[in-house]
Formats: sequence, structure tokens, C-alpha cells
Amino acid sequence: MVDLVERRRGLSLGAVGSAEIADPAARTKHEVDPLALAPGERPQSPRAAIALIGEAKATVRPHGPKDLERLEHIRTLLADQGHRSDDARDGSARQEWLPSIDEMRTSP
Repeated sequence: MVDLVERRRGLSLGAVGSAEIADPAARTKHEVDPLALAPGERPQSPRAAIALIGEAKATVRPHGPKDLERLEHIRTLLADQGHRSDDARDGSARQEWLPSIDEMRTSP
């Protein structure tokens, strides 16, 4: 599915996974899924370039401004931790870029 997302959005992604991002000021952690590194970046590298930050939730509610604000906050936290996240794209599960079921069936 990641390959389909890359083609649909014109992205080139490295390692893809999930992460918990520490938020020391709020004394909490933010779960991010998916989080994709730029090509060639190593997972758990202290200054990795982040290509995509997203949130995949099982909900019928469309993503709104609060969801985008949350992702922007997480992007800032990643930058504060030394990661290069300025060019990270919003990778939230949205219908306009998710592959169709037919595309998923025919994907290699």
C-alpha cells in the first residue's frame, strides 16, 4: 500500500512505520501512524529527515483543522528533537489520496 500512496501523491519514501513522539511540555506522547523517513534515512537516526507524518484512525468523521493542528504540533516537536521535518507532508488517511481497493488488488 505504501508504494501506491507514493505513486498517487508523487512522494518518494524511505522507511515507514509508527512512532510515539514525546511532548515534554504536555507530559505526554503523541502516537503517529504512519511516519515515513526520506529515502536513505535510517530509523532511529538522531537527525533523520521526515517525509510524511500522518494519522490513520478508524472513524467516519473527516479530518478537520484540529487534526491538521495536531500534526503541525508533532512536526514542531520532531524539529525540536533535531529531526528535519520542514518538508514533511500530511499523510493522514484521506479518501483523495488513498488507493482504491482495485488498485490495492493489482499492486505488485
